[in-house]
Amino acid sequence: MYAEYLSFMGYRVLTAANGLAGLDLALAHRPDVVVLDLTMPGMDGWEVCRRLKSQPAPPRVIVKPCLPDDLLAEIENRLRTRAA
Repeated sequence: MYAEYLSFMGYRVLTAANGLAGLDLALAHRPDVVVLDLTMPGMDGWEVCRRLKSQPAPPRVIVKPCLPDDLLAEIENRLRTRAA
């Protein structure tokens, strides 16, 4: 649901089925923002977040669940503060 909503709002969205795949995807594509579930198979969201934050110029990380409009507002805020 989140991926469809964000795509509709004009964002390029990449999705992964588990924490390790998500980490690999984020390291390969270097997104500005990563949206994580805390509970994922294999590697939980906390570990993915820790590993992402250890990278040079890490992405902004947003943890869900949250309402789609709140997620969109948070993404826009994180992108705005990253550009500043």
